[in-house]
This record gives sequence, C-alpha cells and structure tokens, in this order.
Amino acid sequence: MSNRSLEKPTNGGNNARRKPGWISAVAVYFFFLSAIARTFTEAGESNAVPAILIQLTLFVILMSLVLWVTKMPDWLIHVFLVTQVLLTISVQNLTPDDDFTNILFVLISFQVALIFQGRVLAVWIIFLLPLTCLSLAYSMGGLEGVSKSFSNIAGQVSIFAYFIALREIEGARERQRLSVVELEKIHAQLEEYSGQVQELAVLEERNRLARELHDSVSQTLFSISLNIRSSQILFKKNPSMLRQSLENLGVLTENALAQIRSLITQMRPQAK
Repeated sequence: MSNRSLEKPTNGGNNARRKPGWISAVAVYFFFLSAIARTFTEAGESNAVPAILIQLTLFVILMSLVLWVTKMPDWLIHVFLVTQVLLTISVQNLTPDDDFTNILFVLISFQVALIFQGRVLAVWIIFLLPLTCLSLAYSMGGLEGVSKSFSNIAGQVSIFAYFIALREIEGARERQRLSVVELEKIHAQLEEYSGQVQELAVLEERNRLARELHDSVSQTLFSISLNIRSSQILFKKNPSMLRQSLENLGVLTENALAQIRSLITQMRPQAK
C-alpha cells in the first residue's frame, strides 16, 4: 500500500477519520475472499458450512460498515470490531484444522490501524497480537497453532508499523506547513514594519524640512521687515540712500523665494 491508496481524513460526524482508497479496498476484500475460499475448501461437506457462511457474511458486512461509514461514533466502531473478533474465533472453532481463517485478524488490524491512533491504537495492538496467537493455538492445539500464527502476526505488525509511520510523516508535513505559514506571517509583519519605518523616516524628514522652512523664512521675513522699515525712514530723511535699501530688499525677497522653493521641492513625495 502506498500513500496514494489512502484518502485523507474525512471530516464530519462524531468520528472524523480517513477511509481506504481503492487500492487498499481491493487488497482487503481480496484477502477476505481468499480466506472464504480456503475455509470452504477445508470445510468440505461439513455441516458447519451454513454457520460459517452466515458468520463470514456478517463479518464482511461489519467490516464494510467500519471502513466506509465515516460518520460513526467510536463506541459503535469498537462494538463492530469486537464482534468481528468473536466471529473470527467462532469460525476458527468451526474449522479447527484450518489455520487460514486466522488471517481475519489481519483484516481487523487493518481497520484498527486505519481508524485509531495514540493510546486507543496501542490498546488494540496489545489486545490483537496475543489474541491472534492464542486463538489459533486453542483451535489447532499447542505449538502448531502458535507457529502458524506467526505469519499473520507479522502481517499485523507490518500494518501497524505502516500506519504509525504514515501518521508521523503526516504530522511532520503538518508541522512543516505550519512553520511555513508562521514564516509567511513573520515576513508580512516585517514588511509592514519596514513600511512603517519608511513612513516614519519620511515624516521625520518632512518635519525637519518644515522646521527649516519655518526658521529660514522667519529670519528672511524679519530681515525684509527691517529693510522695509529702514526704507520708510530713509524716504523721509535721506531719499538718496533709498535706492540701496530697496535693492537690499529685492535681494532678500529673491533669497526668501529661493529658499521656499527649495524646501517645498524637498518636501514633495518621491515617485515610486
């Protein structure tokens, strides 16, 4: 099974969880059909065939509900899984010489690993692995049943290990995604702060120019005012010197205009 064979968790209901993809579904039902074929081959003309058929039918119905009904409460899933365990043990007792029905524990393990994680998954692992061995040891007797259960236990361990590793990878990807999102937020904040710093720098520069404009223009206007007052006095007392005073007044006025133009030019916003 690859990552593509498993769909992402399905949201909704009391139990938001993933469901199998088509590759996993084909594998699961293929294993079940192989168990049916082997079981009925071993059972032959036994009177237990109808009971086996009923129990296996109930097993596949419960398994399908667990796999495909995503809006199902956890307690009901546990009930269905425990019922499948009991059905598996019952079928094994009806066919004591057939060790292949023990593979149904692998299918139960797949359902458990697909749905649960954390402590719940750990409890099911602790429950299923010894039960897989003990049930076959009881139905077949002694060391023969124990030895034949090892292949199924190995399959169960592989399934559990796969899903645990898969969830660790998904967790690492989610942490990486969150880190990227956080870095993007920090980058956006830094850009915002940078813009604010630039705006503050521009505002400070404008305030400086405004102060310079105020100081220089005030001084120039004060000088102009003095020259106007001097010209008025000279006009009354010594008109011959009035020309020089007016020339000085013209120079001061031109200087004032030049300073104002220069400062206003500096205060204009620069084109981006």
